[in-house]
Amino acid sequence: MQGRLARSHPHRGIVRSDQQDEWVSGEVFQLNDPSKLLPILDEYEGLNYQRTSVPVELDSGKRLRAWIYLLKG
Repeated sequence: MQGRLARSHPHRGIVRSDQQDEWVSGEVFQLNDPSKLLPILDEYEGLNYQRTSVPVELDSGKRLRAWIYLLKG
């Protein structure tokens, strides 16, 4: 996704970016039952991160939307 790694002491995470050369790579997983797992992940990530749906492009060129946790602030 278009973004960059940032630090908001003591936390690190991804923030959005409008810069064409700033991209974050990662892994995409398919969840069998998101309604059960996402609340658990929300609690694990904590209050300093916000789950949001973003457009991503796979190595194959396929585009889809995926949940990620963005660093707040």
